[in-house]
This record gives sequence, C-alpha cells and structure tokens, in this order.
Amino acid sequence: MRAIAVLLIILGMGAAVVYPSMVQNASGRDLGTFRVYDRGRPFRPVTVELDRRDAPLRILVGMISDRMPAARPSETVLTITASIGGRTVLAETVNFIETPARDDAIQTGDRAFRSEAGVLDPLDTGPYLFTVGPGDVEDIPIKNVDLVLRGGVAVMDPRVQPIGFVLGAIGFIMLLLSFRGGGPDRPRNPNSQPPPPRWGRAAPTATRRTADLRSPRNRRRDPCRKQSARRPPIPQNGTRRRSSIRCRVRGHGRATTA
Repeated sequence: MRAIAVLLIILGMGAAVVYPSMVQNASGRDLGTFRVYDRGRPFRPVTVELDRRDAPLRILVGMISDRMPAARPSETVLTITASIGGRTVLAETVNFIETPARDDAIQTGDRAFRSEAGVLDPLDTGPYLFTVGPGDVEDIPIKNVDLVLRGGVAVMDPRVQPIGFVLGAIGFIMLLLSFRGGGPDRPRNPNSQPPPPRWGRAAPTATRRTADLRSPRNRRRDPCRKQSARRPPIPQNGTRRRSSIRCRVRGHGRATTA
C-alpha cells in the first residue's frame, strides 16, 4: 500500500508541477529575443517575420526592475498587442504577480521577471507587429523589457494539472493511513497476547508429552505391549496364575496384571 501511495504522489507531482514547467519552458525553439524598452527611452514596436510552420507561437515578456512591482491582480504592469496586416490577433496584459523573481545581478540588486503573454495558433505567413507599452501601475522602476518568441511549442492540456493534484492528494492520504494502521514490517508488541498456561492440559509440556505417547513410534516401543503379547495361556482347570508386571514408560508408572 505504501508503494502505491508513493507512486501516486510521484505521478501527481509530475502531472501538476513538472509537466506545466516543461511545456512552458522547455518545449519549442527560440525564434529570438527583442529589446522593446530601455530606461530613459520610450517603448518601441518590433516587427518579426513569421511563418505558419512556427505555430504554435508562445509570446513571453521579460522585465528587469530594481524591485518587485507592487501591482494588484486587477492592475496592469505592461500591455502587449500583436497584429498582422492591420488585424489585431492578440491583446493581453501582464502584471507579473504569479511570476517568481530571480536575481539578475547580485552587485546591482536587479530583479528579473518573465511572464507568458499568450499563444498564437494558427499563424499566417508574413510580418507581425508586436507593440509593448506601460500599464496602469505607476512608479515602477523598470530598467528594460524584452520580447521573447518561441515557435513550435507544445500546448498544455488543461485537464492534466487538476488530475495531478487529485492523484497527489489520494497518494498522500493513503500514505498517512498506512503509517497509522501499521504495515507488515511493523514489529508486534509481545504484550499484546496473553502468555501460554504453565499448568494443565493446555500447557506446552503436557501437550508435548501427550503427543509423544500417542505417536505410533512410541507405541511400538512400549514394553507393556510386548509383555501383554506374550501372556501365558489360561489353564484348563480354570485356575489362573496372577503375575504383576510393572512398566515404566517415559517416567510414568503403569501396572498391568497378567
């Protein structure tokens, strides 16, 4: 039961944590990283030539700041739009709230953030115009912003992650129950059962002696059986000679009269 519980926990963690991370960060090929903002300069649009074979296309936005942006879930740090031939195919907002920050440079204390802006599938062959701009959150010390494009990425199945959480929870509950109830390897308490009786017919010594006397091997060695087999015949006059034969078998005396 414990092995099955551990297996369920491993499968659940893989489906809930490892699978989304692999799909988001390790799938596809890098099409390029484009700088769209530097401190002291305005945001600038980027035009990228894409092919329909690049679909699905994952769009990521990376930002380097002096500190964590104090944004609420309803607020926006950056906005991004994508269009082709004057037709808008993507319009998303980014707030970096659910994105873990990493130290980009220990000496300067910069914090790096990266968040997914969306996925384009399918794609049309032609130039795509990507425009990144500021959101409604003010006083954010943004140092620079990069646009990252990855083509041919895998699209995560939204059903896998909830199933992973369910499997992990079931495995954890089974593991707790197995530790609570004990397993086959758990040593038993010697005081959990009453000691065997020392006297009487149920005692181990008396039972062993009774079994020895009743065994066919000991019955063949019984001297009383041999003497009783050689009992003299009874005389014709009706008188009978009485003889006493005393036998001792395994420390127990038994008298037979012939």
